[in-house]
Amino acid sequence: CMGLVSPDLVSNALVLSAASVVVLVLAVFVVVRDTAGTTAGVVAGGTLLFNRSTYELFPLETIFVAAVCWAGVVAAHRRHHVLLGVLAGVAGVIRLDALLCFVALGVVLLGDGRSWRDRLQVLVPAVLIVSAWLLFAHAYYGTPLPSTAATKTGWGGREWVYLSRLWDRGLALTFGVETASALAMGLAAWGAVVVFLDERLRVLRTVVVWIVLHVGAYTAMRIVWPHHWYYYPVTVGVIVLFAVGAVDLGRRIAARVVLTRRGAALIRWGLALSLIAAWASSVGELASFRRTIAHEFFVGGRDLLYRDLLFYHLKLRCFVVVDLKIGAFKAE
Repeated sequence: CMGLVSPDLVSNALVLSAASVVVLVLAVFVVVRDTAGTTAGVVAGGTLLFNRSTYELFPLETIFVAAVCWAGVVAAHRRHHVLLGVLAGVAGVIRLDALLCFVALGVVLLGDGRSWRDRLQVLVPAVLIVSAWLLFAHAYYGTPLPSTAATKTGWGGREWVYLSRLWDRGLALTFGVETASALAMGLAAWGAVVVFLDERLRVLRTVVVWIVLHVGAYTAMRIVWPHHWYYYPVTVGVIVLFAVGAVDLGRRIAARVVLTRRGAALIRWGLALSLIAAWASSVGELASFRRTIAHEFFVGGRDLLYRDLLFYHLKLRCFVVVDLKIGAFKAE
């Protein structure tokens, strides 16, 4: 649709990525605020907003998929069932593995008193959208699955590669420094315990189930090489659990320690300033992040090249690029 506005693929992708970041941060903030409190919501949303890994995804579709999935979590939490079904269908059209988020939602919210009518309002639009896309893809491309899935998955000897690189390609990059990331993992683990102990945080159990399903599915698919963007759903989940765990631990400590009003204020300000300092360092790192992400992703650092004609060969199932020249041909 954005191609109708501008034919510039790079600009469209960057605009869509930027809009997706806004939706993703707002969705995470709303869900965490409604369940774990405003402080936890600010911590989760702010940490996600100033996280370098978020912007390293530009202009991949991963950030857009994450935004759609978390918008679905908001819809599930607020019982907008038809919207939830539509978002599930859209997520499935973009990337089939995004449906793992909605499977996790179904598992977690199965016993929370929703009627069969509510469930049908979710299933019907989701099934209709995904089925329509699969039929179109099979008729147009010759297969309902993307060709990249066959290229990147099913490799022999790569049975545990995704799981084995979970730390260095994913979790260790969550907070930039490995030491800080390791500390955050501990708080995230405590947050995972908290969401299962507190019924008010029921919807956040989706995060834990989603992480388990995502890691299990990608490990089972035997990815040939786990790029860092394959771990982004895990990164977002860890940040949410980190916020819940950190705020809950702070509340428990404050409840057990007898403090004067001034002492409590000093602790709150100290924690707030620490968080602001961490965010500021992330902003500084982003400011020094000089490389043009779209340029490197699309053309590998070379001069930007534009195709003149682009076709899709139905029988060969591949793209055919035609470069028109008025002078001597030069391979580029």
